[in-house]
Amino acid sequence: MRIHSLLAFLLAAGACAPAAARAQTQADSLLRPGSAQVDGRVIPEGVESLMMYVDPGNRRMDASITLRTRLATVDGTEAIVRTETFWQGDEVVQVDSFVLHRETLAPLSRWSAGPQGLVRVEFVPGMARTARAGEWGRDSAEVPLPQPVFLAGTTDMLLGALPLREGYSARLAVYNVDEGVTSIDISVVGQEQVALPSGGRAAAWEVEVREAGPPVTYWVDRESHTLVQYASEGGVIRFVREPPGPQRRRETR
Repeated sequence: MRIHSLLAFLLAAGACAPAAARAQTQADSLLRPGSAQVDGRVIPEGVESLMMYVDPGNRRMDASITLRTRLATVDGTEAIVRTETFWQGDEVVQVDSFVLHRETLAPLSRWSAGPQGLVRVEFVPGMARTARAGEWGRDSAEVPLPQPVFLAGTTDMLLGALPLREGYSARLAVYNVDEGVTSIDISVVGQEQVALPSGGRAAAWEVEVREAGPPVTYWVDRESHTLVQYASEGGVIRFVREPPGPQRRRETR
């Protein structure tokens, strides 16, 4: 889920193919697609809605994210197709869509449309091919990927596919279209019963994630392996899962 890149925009707007890799044997080794620790088969289909809250005052803002996950066969490959629609009120702010290998979560393609224009990325063996179009014009690039990497911005799915437990930590190799090959560090802080706006609670793993910038926190449902809650540094901005009522089951685009 690509929350980080949209937070500044939302606030300013008034919302204030898989390649095998050897199994990892050391705690500080980079996890890559093909690692025995990653099992994308536990990721379920479904539609989730997350509402935005801002402190102080735990104010609910008129911004939300719809996460639509489905299983499909793409060009003969069993895959997970995720579409993420970012809303401000009833207006679509950005849409991200990506296709991952069903088991390993190796990226196959990504498509994004938002304030900065249109981005398309195709992953072929050993390379990522990117095409951009926006107000500045069009450009393209080919970036060598000599080793398998995950796709940046798929963190909630990566966490859902990992064997989270007390004391678990890992570093994952990821590819970011803007930054190239980098890594993210994850560490399970503990377990928590997350209070939901609906009045219920969800048993979740609390996971600290360090990407570019300050650490953020994800809460991953222990049963469904889906995202329950996300919080920026200090919990100033949170996205919390809500029941998919009629007003939130809007079609993603």
